[in-house]
Amino acid sequence: MLNAQYEGYIESQAVNADANKELVFDDYFDAICDLKKSSQLAIQLASDNLPKSVLAVQRMKGAAQAMETCAKVLFQKFIALLPWSIDDQMNAHFENLIAPMPSVSEIDFVARVQMLSSKINDQERIEWERIQNMFSAQVRLGQIRRRRQETNGSLELRLQAESEFSSEIRSFLYACRAYQDAIACAVIEFAENANQPGKHTSMDNLLKKPEPDFVAALEQVTGYQTWFNEMRDLRNLAKVGALAELHGFGHGLYVVFQDARSGTHVAIGSKKFGMKQAADALKYSAHLMREICPNRSP
Repeated sequence: MLNAQYEGYIESQAVNADANKELVFDDYFDAICDLKKSSQLAIQLASDNLPKSVLAVQRMKGAAQAMETCAKVLFQKFIALLPWSIDDQMNAHFENLIAPMPSVSEIDFVARVQMLSSKINDQERIEWERIQNMFSAQVRLGQIRRRRQETNGSLELRLQAESEFSSEIRSFLYACRAYQDAIACAVIEFAENANQPGKHTSMDNLLKKPEPDFVAALEQVTGYQTWFNEMRDLRNLAKVGALAELHGFGHGLYVVFQDARSGTHVAIGSKKFGMKQAADALKYSAHLMREICPNRSP
């Protein structure tokens, strides 16, 4: 019985895992490519139209490189942690499987049948096979438990992978926030009056008093301001040393940052940040950078 449950579960999880993997991986790499194209467009326009503003080009290059690199490293840390997470998902299911122990009389029956295997009738053979399946289920359950013990034996490596994934999410948030400020600087430099951004220029300040051209760009990126405010708050929370709690299974891994000072949670996307939220951050960033570029290609 356990074997049938196990095989059915493995088959269903294989289908779901393939679908989730394709969704996560394709979406994420498409978002990185989109960000790279938008950044290259802005850098080229700045080089052509702002030849005297070397700082503008360098700022865009630095912010783009940092965000792209952090996005790629975050994915590597996610992949490193994935095997343990998938194992947890399977173990959580197996904990609920039932594998009843054969009774004393059933054990005696099997022993007697083994001695008289050539002399048993069809009904006795069916009963013998039923009890043998119970023994097989017990063996399989023992294998599952031993596997879990072996997995727990590499606890140090697992904790390191969890720490690196959580830490890389922090790095990604820092790079993402810096990229938004680079967009804010580009907005000012690409404007018709071509002002120089100051040392305190930031997306946060720009959103408070947006210029008409920037308002028009924002209208093309639905939900950007709400997303930015949530990302900014989460980055600020991570910056002050908020604790990172790992949640979820498999491809749905995510981190929740808990403010140790108040015990409250603040995060993007219903209090969580994982690969989907990282992909969303890349998409919002790429889309807005593309919209603020003057005379951009469609």
